[in-house]
Amino acid sequence: MPLYKLLITQGYIVKQEQRQLLQPLKTTVAPHGSTNDSLFSKIMKLTAHHE
Repeated sequence: MPLYKLLITQGYIVKQEQRQLLQPLKTTVAPHGSTNDSLFSKIMKLTAHHE
């Protein structure tokens, strides 16, 4: 939604549609419980809020 609002305020004509994927998206993110740190998990650790 933030990107949609930004595009509208910049004068772009935005068309929203819903589509169904014909094939599932492929991902390189390791499943939970994996012992390897994927790039995604490293980024999440860097951006995690510490209390």
